[in-house]
Amino acid sequence: MAHFKIGWFSGPLIGLLLCVQGLGAVPLDISGIVFEDANANGRLDADESTLPHVVLSDGMGVVLTDEWGRYRLSTESSRVLFVSLPGEYLAHNDFFEQLRAHHNGDIIDFPLVKHPWSDTFSFLFFTDSHVTPAEKYNAVAGLQAAVDHMNGQKAAFIISGGDLIMDALRACEDKSRAQYRIYQELISQLRVPLFNALGNHELFGIYLEGVGDDPCVVEEDDPLYGVGLYREYLGPDYYSFNYGSYHFVILNTIGVTKVRNSEGDTVRTYYGTVGPKQLEWLKKDLEMVPDEASIVLVSHIPFVSIGLTFAGYNQWQIVNYKLDDPEAISYTHVVNNASQVINEVLADRRVILALAGHHHNYEVTRWTTNEHDMTFVTGGAISGGWWRGDHRIAGSSWPEGYVLVNLREGRLEDLRYISYGWRGYKE
Repeated sequence: MAHFKIGWFSGPLIGLLLCVQGLGAVPLDISGIVFEDANANGRLDADESTLPHVVLSDGMGVVLTDEWGRYRLSTESSRVLFVSLPGEYLAHNDFFEQLRAHHNGDIIDFPLVKHPWSDTFSFLFFTDSHVTPAEKYNAVAGLQAAVDHMNGQKAAFIISGGDLIMDALRACEDKSRAQYRIYQELISQLRVPLFNALGNHELFGIYLEGVGDDPCVVEEDDPLYGVGLYREYLGPDYYSFNYGSYHFVILNTIGVTKVRNSEGDTVRTYYGTVGPKQLEWLKKDLEMVPDEASIVLVSHIPFVSIGLTFAGYNQWQIVNYKLDDPEAISYTHVVNNASQVINEVLADRRVILALAGHHHNYEVTRWTTNEHDMTFVTGGAISGGWWRGDHRIAGSSWPEGYVLVNLREGRLEDLRYISYGWRGYKE
């Protein structure tokens, strides 16, 4: 297994991670042990082994455990610590730990459980569940039906592609929390591990600035603002994990900026991008991955889109994401620095698949190079057209559904969009 090659490890046996301190964050020195929890009791027992050369990160830097399974890092209370799960292990409970409730000098151990694996396996990808307690959408029953249907599939794990809840952009804290709680309750019924990605609808309060009929105001120094509430419920907004010899990278492709609206007011909005701090983390993460590894990317906003081409690029899809630079123009609904991510940071890497959501249509694009094929997939939507029936673009339509992905010996074998038989209400 690639994660246990001694040759990967360089530098001091205990890694030191230095992070930029965020707004209102408290500096922390954290240490701990990663170990194989053979009896799954969550404790390191005398007859259990610690795990060397396991990758940990808080989204800023990346460290390895030493030969005794120990790590140490300097971080901050606003971040989330996570283990990039080795290829033959799963977490006993969560693979991440919120740092907001921890104190300087705390010990955080990560018990991992060994599991059988193969380089030929299937997993499921669903996106845009947009769950809400609002009765008119019947979204709770719809997502319940999807969970039941996915539980009937033979899959090693499941990945979600963001827009998990209907909307935290404009919802006050109580209503946003209610949506997250419903999502958590429903996905807790899944029988295999789930790895979540962040969508734009999970960004708390970025549209709540006291403009017009806003029901409340969320300031930018609120610890829940933006990704804060998502992290509280679902963990890191970008991270990586391994399964067998495959390396999975879950990206946050949502940028937040300020623009001028039609009334001339300066307001907050989102657009598709991978930010500079995340790019630096990605470079460090990839340093821990063998050159020959097959890589799968997951994001909410896609890198490419045929659907937008057929639908027609409209003015509302364009954002001037730097107020002081009128030429800083970006499409809102694709990643604006896709070339930098794919052709620079991931250059010479074997990226076999990039999964995304956001657009609610199902599309597959294959990019062929001299080295290998890269397949870009927009994965439809569990909610179809926001629980109103099929999603429709330019004369085509897609029902509520999810994607079955089959990987074989380091390559994408095939994939299929599966409707789970739900039909949403029609206005």
